[in-house]
Amino acid sequence: MGFGFRVVPGVRLRVSSRGVSAGVGPRIARVNVGSRGGVGLSSGIGPFQTFAPLVRGGGRRSTGSRGLSYAAQKAAAEWEVRRAELRPSD
Repeated sequence: MGFGFRVVPGVRLRVSSRGVSAGVGPRIARVNVGSRGGVGLSSGIGPFQTFAPLVRGGGRRSTGSRGLSYAAQKAAAEWEVRRAELRPSD
C-alpha cells in the first residue's frame, strides 16, 4: 500500500512498494510518469475518467522453466528444431 501527496498545485507524487510515480497537470488532462519508465495520459473526472499509456514501462518479467524468459525459451525451442532437421538420418 502506498501514499500520495500534492507537492505544488498541479503536481502529485505517489510512493508505493512498486515504485514512485508523479502526475503533472490538471485533473482533466494529467500526464503520469512512473519510476519504471512508463508514461501515460489520464483525462476526465469521476466515472468518465480514461487512461492511455503512451510509453510502456519495464514491469516485472515472468520467467518459465529453468528461469528463462519466454523469448529465451522460444529461441531454445527453435534451435532444437533446426538441430533435429540437420541431423543425418540413419
